[in-house]
Amino acid sequence: MVKAVAAERLAQLTGGVEPSLAYTAGLVHEIGKLAVAFTCGASFEAIRAEQVRTGGGWLEAEKAVLGFNHAEVSARLLTEWRFPAVCVAAAQHNPPVSPLPEDAAAMIAHVHAATYVASCLGVGQGEDGFLYAVNAELLATWGLKPTLIEGVLPEVVARCTHLLRDRLNTGAIKL
Repeated sequence: MVKAVAAERLAQLTGGVEPSLAYTAGLVHEIGKLAVAFTCGASFEAIRAEQVRTGGGWLEAEKAVLGFNHAEVSARLLTEWRFPAVCVAAAQHNPPVSPLPEDAAAMIAHVHAATYVASCLGVGQGEDGFLYAVNAELLATWGLKPTLIEGVLPEVVARCTHLLRDRLNTGAIKL
């Protein structure tokens, strides 16, 4: 939820993408992590061992062990579920490396910045989350400057706190 809220707020501030679509892309772009965890959880130790052995990233280790990675799974699921192409692209190009599809680059940049916001807050991060590499050139191209990104941190925390509190008050989340 943090990535979704951050993507929406950044989109509101830059005007670079539709805020509600940015929210959706931020919410679903890593759905493949859940699918891989559910279906391939028994392989996590092998993935971790491969990542440590090679010193590479988690995506590369998933690909080596499973033959696919969670970004590919995310993109495939979102395609099958008929999500907008920009949501699929944000999932597929995660993390964003060149070349990016021109028609989705702005959305990819906003979701990338939102992921950075979430990693700064430490919310929902796996063990690889704190090794997040920022594509500063991509962010700058779309007006996502460090001061803007840092400035949304308190807003994102406040909005997420408000949303969570509302759910707690209605009983949707039980502790």
